[in-house]
Amino acid sequence: MLGGLAGAQTATLALGACGLAAGLLSLTLPIQPRPHDGQPLLAAIRSGMTRGVSALWTNHTLRAITLATTLGEAGIGALPVAAALLAQNYGSASLAGMLVALFAVGALVGSLAYARYPVADHLPELRVVVLLAGVGIPLLLLPATTGALTGSALFVVSGLSYGPLLIALLTNRERQSPADAHIQVFALAAGLRLTGAAAGAAVAGWFTTHGAGWVADGVALSQILAALLGIALMGGIRPLLVQR
Repeated sequence: MLGGLAGAQTATLALGACGLAAGLLSLTLPIQPRPHDGQPLLAAIRSGMTRGVSALWTNHTLRAITLATTLGEAGIGALPVAAALLAQNYGSASLAGMLVALFAVGALVGSLAYARYPVADHLPELRVVVLLAGVGIPLLLLPATTGALTGSALFVVSGLSYGPLLIALLTNRERQSPADAHIQVFALAAGLRLTGAAAGAAVAGWFTTHGAGWVADGVALSQILAALLGIALMGGIRPLLVQR
């Protein structure tokens, strides 16, 4: 949104300033020193990452949800590209940032609503696949929209599922990660999601010449396919209905 209103240079500077501020704020976190066990730092890092990879791969539930949400995040990475193309269709480039911001607002509202009404908190894996579909289905309607108001509403509705989806995903990691690889699982899984988002943005860039409809549908289908992948890797719906 800032890019559309003030130009790309100003938006880039603002983005850099936010990153710098975040880095400085991280220095204020109360990080406990690593216990000294005589093991060299690089060896400790290698050992920790090995435990994390092993936990992600050997735990059936953790592996299924991680792979599904990595695919889903590829669509989220492509979402700003879809927003930019749709904004052009709506007649204002500055609307691109607004559409993404509205998605974020929807995610915030969804998270707050879930905090107040934590439905199926004991079934995080079920919530992940349902909410992935919830993110994607509204976006399927975007190619048919001709007005910014309708498109904006669909971004908000899609975002409503994204906030609780992240909560369900983190709950899955919290409950399934072994104690000796807890941090490593969170770090590796987060890295996979970032990689998925970057790949999604790159792929979306190849399809920009085909128009907003192709990219928007690709974003939507990535969420729906991710939900189906999660169900398949979990062995069907029945295992998702069992408390873990």
